[in-house]
Amino acid sequence: MKDGTFGYHITGKPNLNLLDLEETVLNIHWRLARVTIQNLHYYLDPPYYGIKGYRLNFESPDFDALAAALEGLKGSFLMSLNDHPEVRRIFAKFQINRVSLRYSCMRPAADRAKERGEVLIRNY
Repeated sequence: MKDGTFGYHITGKPNLNLLDLEETVLNIHWRLARVTIQNLHYYLDPPYYGIKGYRLNFESPDFDALAAALEGLKGSFLMSLNDHPEVRRIFAKFQINRVSLRYSCMRPAADRAKERGEVLIRNY
C-alpha cells in the first residue's frame, strides 16, 4: 500500500503484490475496523450535462448508463443537474422538479447575481 489505496486506480497498475498479501490484508483490516456501512438515502451530484472541465467528464452515454443504473436502484436518491433538454429526456422516468438559484462562489459579482436553473431528479 504505497499511496494510501488498496490496489485501485482509474489508470495504471494496481498496488496488489502477492508477496506482501498478508500485510496488505492486515492493513485493510485495521483501516476498516471502525467503518460502518449504512443503507440510507443518497444524494447524487454528477457533472453538469454538456459542460467540460471536470476532473472526470461525463459524456451523453455516461448519463444514459447512470439513468439505467438508477432505474434498478432499490433505495431512494436525489440528484441535481443543470436544466438541459437532454437531461429531462434521459431522466424522464423519474420525478423532475426545476429549481432556481444563484451561485454564491462565482466571480465576477455580476455572475453571482444571475439566476440559474437546475433540476432535482428523484425516485420517490
